[in-house]
Amino acid sequence: MCCGPNQRIPYLFSFGLAKCFTQNFIHHPLGRLKKGGKFIFIDLFQDPKYYPDPSKIDIAIESRNGMITERVRLDKIIELPFPLKHKKVLGYAEIITGRIVEKDSR
Repeated sequence: MCCGPNQRIPYLFSFGLAKCFTQNFIHHPLGRLKKGGKFIFIDLFQDPKYYPDPSKIDIAIESRNGMITERVRLDKIIELPFPLKHKKVLGYAEIITGRIVEKDSR
């Protein structure tokens, strides 16, 4: 088994956060990271029409001693051709990167 119940990993990559499941999608994986461990989340659901408060992701990450180091829209990193750039596909996709920190080092 790759990750036993007491093992901690140095990095994490997670795809597709959903705001209604933010707590579970963030709390469980971040709990597996070592202090100093890095994480990358790809959030596909940043449509302000349906999810007007993106700070819920920040709160969930910070509650697990996570610190966001970068937050950037996918279309700012790579050119998305049609139909990928459409708002219902990857138009609102965002990459959130960060690391696990000690509570005092924020």
